[in-house]
Amino acid sequence: MFPFAQRICVFAFAAAGLFVQPAPAQSTPAPVSATHTSGMIGIVYGQFARVNALNPGVDAPATGVTCSATLEFVDGDGVLLKSKTVSVAPGKSMYLDLFADADLMLTGTDRREIRAMITPPVVVTATASSATCKLIGTLELVDEPSGRTEVVLGVVHPVPSATPTPNP
Repeated sequence: MFPFAQRICVFAFAAAGLFVQPAPAQSTPAPVSATHTSGMIGIVYGQFARVNALNPGVDAPATGVTCSATLEFVDGDGVLLKSKTVSVAPGKSMYLDLFADADLMLTGTDRREIRAMITPPVVVTATASSATCKLIGTLELVDEPSGRTEVVLGVVHPVPSATPTPNP
């Protein structure tokens, strides 16, 4: 009986191997969003802040890719102050301005800490175009009457899952 049991076990294991399916590969990767932020900077009456997004890609019809992103300003508490969704063609740039007086209602010696963020759309599946879409961001602080740039910061610090609080 022992040889019979051995044959049955060998058959059972072989048959089990035929019906065992490997776990399906995950077809949809987790969403990826590469939000980048600047450091904090103070803004006062008579100034405006500008977040720039440059697409350094080559001009079309070569291999350039138009990049989409949301440009945002948030304050020190993470409250969303202003935002705009842009599409940036290869070799071009887009911007969003935040005015201390008109947008933030600052007067006299009022000061508000702000930072800029650039968030591309969430990519669920990697494609050739999404992999090559890169934006270079800067934050400028500009003297409004003269138009002179006073400070420039890079918008280069990655932020995982950045979701600013909506302005109440």
